[in-house]
Formats: sequence, structure tokens, C-alpha cells
Amino acid sequence: MELLVQNISKKYNNHFLFKDLSLSLKSNDSIAIVGQNGKGKTTLLKILLGYSPISSGKISILKNELETGISYLDVSYCGVAQQIFSELTVKDLFEFHFSVRKSIDKDLSSLLAKVFPAIMLHKQCEKLSAGWLQRVKLLLALNTDTPIVLLDEPFTNLDKQGIEIFSSLIKEMTKNRILVIASNREDEIALCKQRFELTPNMY
Repeated sequence: MELLVQNISKKYNNHFLFKDLSLSLKSNDSIAIVGQNGKGKTTLLKILLGYSPISSGKISILKNELETGISYLDVSYCGVAQQIFSELTVKDLFEFHFSVRKSIDKDLSSLLAKVFPAIMLHKQCEKLSAGWLQRVKLLLALNTDTPIVLLDEPFTNLDKQGIEIFSSLIKEMTKNRILVIASNREDEIALCKQRFELTPNMY
């Protein structure tokens, strides 16, 4: 499978956030999108997710020599402002999510045990700290069976232990998938094989 981003531009009023951006990514490719704050890293991920329209250009997926549009079934996402069903407990949220979406790791109990102490599984998500909530969102994105994984500053609010756990999980669970990380943190950038910088001379 190949993700094709062809000459896309994003314009707000009379200002281009980025212009004529092109990328080609295949399964097992990983790329870090870096650049100054406010220069479009998060917006680019939202465009790939389908949450934000492009001003011009084309985004598509090439499967078995057939080019199609990208859909929500192709992409999983974790972002700082991402919303979840916060009234559910951690365990209930995962069980609900994976009753409607395909799971990579079929042994959900064992997977949750790698990331959460047993006591945390029965807490409502709305009562979690920012760090524990980030673990929830990251694990949901990584375990959802999609060919493309988009992570926006994935280590936000994580402690040292959380960073170690998810550094390993990201490497393990994105094999044979396309991974795109938006970040300026070196430990997040290091998870990717390629680096793409959104620079002012692009606008």
C-alpha cells in the first residue's frame, strides 16, 4: 500500500499554511513532520485524517495498483485535543472501541496489562490525569487495525516510564504500517526513519 500526497496546499484567508506539499509513503515507512510552532504540523495530520479540507492538490491511497480516496478506516490517530467517551471506564472504553473497530492485538486484556495497573482499568476516563489519558489515546490509536497511524506529539504528558513503554509499543505495533509523527522532540523524531521539515520557504 502507498499513501500519495500530491501537491497539496492549505490556505487560510490569504495566507498559505503550506503550499504544493508532496509525500509518498509505503507500508513500513515512518516519517517525522517537524517545523516551527504554528507552521502546519497538526493541520497536516488533520488533513490526512479527513478532519480538515485541502485548498488544492490530491490525497489518495494506492492498493494493488488501484488508486482510491483515503477513508477513516485507513487511519488511526492520537492527538492532544482528541476527544473520547470520557464517562466510560478505561476497560469499558477499550471494549466498546474494539467492538466496532478491528484490533491488532486480539488479547486485549494482556495488552492493557502492559500499559495500565489493574486499578486504573476501572477508573472513568474523565477522572484520569493528563498522563494516563494520553496512554489511553495512544493505545487506542496503535491497536486499531489501520494501515496508517498518525501521532501528534505522542509523548505529551507522559512520564519517563510511559515514554519507555510507548517507545517500544510504537516500534512494535507500527511494523508494516505507515507511521506519521508530528513533533519537534528528538525522542519522538527518533522513532521515524525519515524527517520532513515544514519550512517558511514553502509558503
